[in-house]
Formats: sequence, structure tokens, C-alpha cells
Amino acid sequence: MNRLEKKMQYDHGFSSVNQNIKLNEKTIGSNITSLVYNGNYATVGLGDGRIIKIKEDENPVTLFSHKGAVTSVIFSNGNSTISAAQDGKVIKHNQDNTTQTIFDSGEFWINSMSFSKKTNRLAVAYDKKILIYENQKKIIDFTSPTSTLLNVSFSPNGHELATACYNGVSIFDCQNPSSKEILSWKGSLIEASWSPDGRFVAAATQDREIHIWDFIDNKDFRLGGFIGKARNICWTANSAYLLSLGSDVIAAWPLAGGPGNFPPVEIGYAKDASLSSVAAGGEIDKIAGGFTNGSILIGNIRNSEAIIARAPDENPITKIAWSPDYDKLVYGTRTGKIGFISFKN
Repeated sequence: MNRLEKKMQYDHGFSSVNQNIKLNEKTIGSNITSLVYNGNYATVGLGDGRIIKIKEDENPVTLFSHKGAVTSVIFSNGNSTISAAQDGKVIKHNQDNTTQTIFDSGEFWINSMSFSKKTNRLAVAYDKKILIYENQKKIIDFTSPTSTLLNVSFSPNGHELATACYNGVSIFDCQNPSSKEILSWKGSLIEASWSPDGRFVAAATQDREIHIWDFIDNKDFRLGGFIGKARNICWTANSAYLLSLGSDVIAAWPLAGGPGNFPPVEIGYAKDASLSSVAAGGEIDKIAGGFTNGSILIGNIRNSEAIIARAPDENPITKIAWSPDYDKLVYGTRTGKIGFISFKN
């Protein structure tokens, strides 16, 4: 089935939820800005500053209330989570629901965080700074040579950091803090991400493009054709495909033979909507996308087919996340709904 046939199918009423889908949805009352899911419970960051812990069949528990919208929630060691917000605070949430303050910038929003389970280190990006923590103690700090650091991403081995900034991606070496490398690309870059195998760094630009650097072949590539800003970069587990926002379809870019040498595999389409969240589960068979009309599609790259896991209701999907074994999906909406999706068979 080609793209036009898929589009016609969705435009002409193909909008019922697949019968194999089980959905359990709750309302928690504020825009969901960040979430992670360990298969047992989800930790959710809200626009009103709350950090919520929630299980599928239990009422939500408020772990902490930031004084500003939550900008990031990530897993740390074990099943502990770390949150950051516009109030400048970085808070660790332990499994027993107690909290610890790791850092307080005072006046600057925390833009991004990344945690490496390989080295047990946390990176915090704010203003032009990156702070590296180990066991809640700061051990390294870096300063951007160009501009405000909008995001930060650890390499798979945990020894390097990539961060998007003006005119390129800055690479910081945690083993040699005085060493800095710039992957040059003119313009404003808004997000950088390592591939799981460490071969590629991809960066989203303000110009509706993604630029990719290949450290094995020592080449760089440009992916274009996005209808909106590309962001929320993610990868399949084997680093064979890259996905992002910036389109009206779930598009998986093949990286074999060089990024951009082959067109993307288009997996799912939503009528009169754009992709607002995407998550790759496993290698090719659990690709999920949430859309601005509230629909969620789950598909696979092998045959580029998708099923409807949530019907459109004009509640934009803001975040989605797979469980570690990819058998459940959690999503959040702009209007404060959180849902758990699983498969009956």
C-alpha cells in the first residue's frame, strides 16, 4: 500500500481502535510535559510543576511540586527518577518516594538532562553550562563556546556528551574535560542525539532539517523535506533507523548505506494532524506515534503498516514512552490525560 492509498484509507473513516488493544486512561489535570515508564509505574512531569507517580490500576501519588513547568524527567540508577523544571531545581525521586535536591540554579531554567547508566553520571544543561554529577556530587562542568545549551545527550559509553548550540554540535569529553570538539553546521541547532551504537550524532535544526555525522565513515549528511521543525529524535535499538517529529506521518529514515541515501519508511498517517510524539520500541516492530488530533498509531518498519491504538479526540498527544520490554505504552496529553496501552493477545 503506497502513501496515497494509506492517506485515502484514513481520510475515509478508517479510525476505529484495533480490537487487540487494551486502553486504560486517567485524568490528572495538567499538560503532561515529560514522562518515563519502567513497566510497573510511570513518573510524569506536568506543566503545573507536579511530579506524579502512577500505576495503571492505582491512584496517582504526587512526589514533588516544582515552582514552574517540568522540563525533563529521566531514569537514573535503579528505578529512581530525576526531574528538572523552570524553577531551576534538579530533584532526585527515590523508590520510597523521598526526594533529594541535587542542584538549584537559582534563576535559570533547566533545559535538559541526560543520565548514563554505564558511568552512573548525570548531566544537567542550563544557560551555557553543563554540570556532571556522580552520586549527587558535582565532578565536572563545561561551558559552551557559542550559545545557550538547549539539550544534552550522553554517548552510549557515557564518556562523551553531545549538545546542540549555535553553528554546530559541541562534543565534550568527560575523561579529558579540557578537550572540546565542534561538529560544525551553520545555523541554530535545537537538539542533538547519539545513536545507540555510538556511530552517529544527529542534530535537529531551526531550518526543518536533521544533520547527521557518521564517525565511522567520517562523513555528514542532511535529511530534509520536513513540514515542521524536526525534534524528538529517537532511534531503533539497532541504530538502523532514525525517527523524529516534523511531519504528518511516522517516518523511519534508514541509515544503512549512509543517511539520506534512501527515502524514509512511512508507517502511519493521521488525517488533518501532525506527529507530536514518537517512540521506537525495539528494532523494527514497535514504532509508536502520537498526533495532534489525539490519535496514537503503533506500527512496524517491516511492512510499513500501523494499527490505531487510540482514536482521535482532538486531545493532542504530548509524550509517549514504551516499557523496557516493549509490551506496554504510556502516553500523556496536553489536557492532562495519561493512558496505559497494552495488547490483549
